[in-house]
Amino acid sequence: MPRSNPAIRRISTAICALLIGFGSASAAEPGRNDGRLLTADLHADAAAVPIDGVLVLLFSLPDCHWCHAVRSGYLLPLLREPAANADLRIRELRLSGEPVIDLDGEHRDIDTIAARWSVKAAPTVLFLDRCGGELAEPLVGGDVAGFYAAYFDRALAAARARAAARDSTIC
Repeated sequence: MPRSNPAIRRISTAICALLIGFGSASAAEPGRNDGRLLTADLHADAAAVPIDGVLVLLFSLPDCHWCHAVRSGYLLPLLREPAANADLRIRELRLSGEPVIDLDGEHRDIDTIAARWSVKAAPTVLFLDRCGGELAEPLVGGDVAGFYAAYFDRALAAARARAAARDSTIC
């Protein structure tokens, strides 16, 4: 049996340690949600959207790794630049959650609200006007190919352009 090269052994050990560490971090991430985006009142959220603004709505599940990635990698960073994103209202609904106040002010279960926009998977990100009209194609699923940032940026830009082009949005 040939002797292993010490340099290769050190590299292999380092790669294994990284993979083990990545797996541990990934396993811990899905449950972390500080609740800043969770909503129970879509009516109030929509009313806070400027006439030429966008309601960005994430449909999620509590232990969903992809939901956590979308929340922490794309939505929460937008909150760090309030002046640049004053036209946005970013909220989250859990598909397994309690009923919420819908856009019309009535209490509805999450399944009914999700069905309105044909949401069937988590994560799903919607780009809506203040009346609930879709401003861009929804983003469904997570980033398995490394293109999510481009898809997200394109959808958000399209939603902003459509919202800005409207004369007014009266529900």
